[in-house]
Amino acid sequence: MHAPAWILLVASLLVCASSEAQIYECAGKDGSRVFSDKRCGPDAKVVQPVAKPKRAAPKAVGAKPVKTRKTAAELEQLTLRCDGGDDQACTEWTMSGGPELLRDQEQKAEMECEAGSLAACEDRYCREGIDADCRARVQRTARLAGDTWYLRNEQRDAGSGLTKYLVRCIPEGVREVRDILVTCSSDSGPNRCYLSDPQHGSARLAQAAAAHCARRPAAAPTN
Repeated sequence: MHAPAWILLVASLLVCASSEAQIYECAGKDGSRVFSDKRCGPDAKVVQPVAKPKRAAPKAVGAKPVKTRKTAAELEQLTLRCDGGDDQACTEWTMSGGPELLRDQEQKAEMECEAGSLAACEDRYCREGIDADCRARVQRTARLAGDTWYLRNEQRDAGSGLTKYLVRCIPEGVREVRDILVTCSSDSGPNRCYLSDPQHGSARLAQAAAAHCARRPAAAPTN
């Protein structure tokens, strides 16, 4: 149903009246109601403008945390606190660029791993333990590697003729990191490479590493 024309007229006049002149109501000669912004007769009555409803005050909104980028050293401290159970430090790490820094570090490590950095491969793919991806990456990148091991580092002693090889064991099904130190003599012989006893070793580094990495680490004693 459409509103009568006089209602629309009154509404528009009242809007004007709220900010400018008064509106008067009079009785017409034919008994109709007449509205005007001027006195329209001796019986003119002032029409009171309709008060605008007050708008409700906006609800107070809690202050949102502001993102501010912290330095790598500051984020490292927050990481340590977060790992220790400090929930506020975890939130602050997230809001201070922690996820972005972690993503940048991973991308950098990926590129350096592809370029041949064994340390970068370990940092990117083996941080959470030994898995298939970690194993494939380090075996492909290390200077020497076997099915169950790879060479991480070596140190030569020219005076004694001995070379110490730091070997990491990566047998299938074992996620825990285990490193062994294999010592190899410059002299040939069946026991040239050994772990602790020069009388019980192997003729080559690969044989010694494979023999010891194939063994399961001894279980810790229980009380």
